[in-house]
Amino acid sequence: MIKGLFKDWETKDVMAVGAVSRAQTGFSFVRRCLDEYPHGTLRAEAVSPPYSRQINILIAYNFELILNSLMFIGLLNNTENDLISEVKVGHRLDVLWNKIKSTDTRNLFGIKNIQLKNKDVFKFYEINFEDKKLVTIHNLNNIRYDINDFRDEETTKLRPSVSDEENIVNAVEISRKLSKDIMEYIYKKYPDNLSKT
Repeated sequence: MIKGLFKDWETKDVMAVGAVSRAQTGFSFVRRCLDEYPHGTLRAEAVSPPYSRQINILIAYNFELILNSLMFIGLLNNTENDLISEVKVGHRLDVLWNKIKSTDTRNLFGIKNIQLKNKDVFKFYEINFEDKKLVTIHNLNNIRYDINDFRDEETTKLRPSVSDEENIVNAVEISRKLSKDIMEYIYKKYPDNLSKT
């Protein structure tokens, strides 16, 4: 079934679809968590450290998959090992973004820039879009290994200022649309396959 679906596809496009489809699933899961938790409790708790960490880890991981798919699309390499090697940058979204050399790919989906920022112990990325939207996404390594940082009460209070509910919801919604646009772009390259889906 899968072999038939991706027959005559370039390896990089198969890899891009794999990455972005995982991202779609991840962001849909986060959205369901936010929507279906009774009376919006998770939304209310999303900025507290235990909830915030889990939600932001998922957002960071899945946005990285979106950038992986963009990298695959723009690369000339077409072997699986070469493609995987290119995206191994230690979960640095800014480095991934800067490795996307194709101007067409960079401009196609509305991302203008990705910058690493610091606020006290927190590291996060500001992602600017052409339509002037701004999304904040945590550095995956930083948020995974910040256990000691939350022993200090004042540090704990900084979490909401870096990742409030509005930002979490915006990050999920923008990323879901972005992943959908990428998927449609890839499938349009293979109209025979598109008619079978």
